[in-house]
Amino acid sequence: MKRKGTVCGLLRASARRRMERNTAGGNCSAAQGERDVCAPRDAGNGCLLVYITVPEAEGSALARTLVRERLAAGVNVVPGLRSCYWWEGDVRERGECLLLAQTTRERFPALRARVRALHSDVIPCIVTVPLAGGHAPFLTWVAAEAAPAARAARQRQF
Repeated sequence: MKRKGTVCGLLRASARRRMERNTAGGNCSAAQGERDVCAPRDAGNGCLLVYITVPEAEGSALARTLVRERLAAGVNVVPGLRSCYWWEGDVRERGECLLLAQTTRERFPALRARVRALHSDVIPCIVTVPLAGGHAPFLTWVAAEAAPAARAARQRQF
């Protein structure tokens, strides 16, 4: 039931308008009744998935820092990764965590700098994958939550 004039109703309407603006001209599968599953015309509204590997002991703390500082909207922490790689002329192997951070092109330079500052490796693995499409409300959420303005707005609420 939609209530006009309530805060929730206004927020839903505002989010719907933002989503429609962000996906206008995209490749939506309206025939299947899934208008929120789109390939936006601007390649995911500038959203990125950042692939980061870290030693197991560092994973959760780094993920929390990236989210708390609004450098990423969210970070998936996947423990139990086993990496094999060349380093200083030898083949090495170690247990790691995989971090999958959702952010924007705009926030990526700051995210990369923060990971480099906190990571224990000399050359940390930090790789971006542009999101060419996806669930439009999720992409809108990533863009909104990874923004510096979102951090300031949340702090004013409390």
